Amino acid sequence: MSAMKSHMTDPDKADRLQFASNAWLTAAKAQAESEGVTDAEEAVLSAFKSMHDEWAAKGLRMAFGSEFKDWAAYCGKFAKAQGIETGL
Repeated sequence: MSAMKSHMTDPDKADRLQFASNAWLTAAKAQAESEGVTDAEEAVLSAFKSMHDEWAAKGLRMAFGSEFKDWAAYCGKFAKAQGIETGL
């Protein structure tokens, strides 16, 4: 969501994507901590940066591949499990 927001021309949509990204990041840190991940914040931030850079490098075409659809489905299930309401 963070990588995709840079492609939004509608500021409201970009804001909603940023909100979603922040909500998922917060939930991922909490999940990692609950699983006993050592230095959960650093682990999650490192994974976030790596994935953000990977998705950003794909450009707008990221939204048209099956990998994006699979990732979006995973994120949706994670959001539901964590009680995240993003308005997307």
